Amino acid sequence: AAPPSEVMSELLSSSEDEETTETVDDLKELVQSPKRRFSPGSQSRHCTDLVWLVIFLLALCAFLKIAIYAAEQGDLRRLYHGSNFQGQLCGVDVPGELVFWCREPSGDGLEMRYPICLSTCPSHKDTVHDCYDPSSGNLTSPRRSYATRQVGMYCMPESSAMVDIVVDSLIGAGLASQVHHAAGAIC
Repeated sequence: AAPPSEVMSELLSSSEDEETTETVDDLKELVQSPKRRFSPGSQSRHCTDLVWLVIFLLALCAFLKIAIYAAEQGDLRRLYHGSNFQGQLCGVDVPGELVFWCREPSGDGLEMRYPICLSTCPSHKDTVHDCYDPSSGNLTSPRRSYATRQVGMYCMPESSAMVDIVVDSLIGAGLASQVHHAAGAIC
């Protein structure tokens, strides 16, 4: 490889028009004083990603339009209020702000498809609640409760087996043990 001074000499001798000479002079100046090219204001600045800026602004406008539509047409309370089995918001449409899942009639599991709204979470298993009975279609099926604690807008069971049922239903199978383990470490 030729030394930089020979390359510069060759470039200077081969330049024939004025524009090439200016470019070669700029290159020679940068090679001779490398500190100058990094000083602030030494080179003119301009936007290099104008196409992406336009795409970003279009995406931002689309996001704003969707957000405005959602605020006008939707009910943002659905994000921070639970709902019962009829889709009524707890604490808004029906009394009781907390979501509670009744035991199955057999007493083994929980009726995850038919939650009810309660004012307070049951702290022991001696209480009885009127739960939905899918066979009769009535909300008059008294069922024995279980010990729970309030976690956000939910009455979460204290039994780890029941917590796994809730988490599996809300998040999906397979993640229940991981979430329960993490929640146990935090609480």
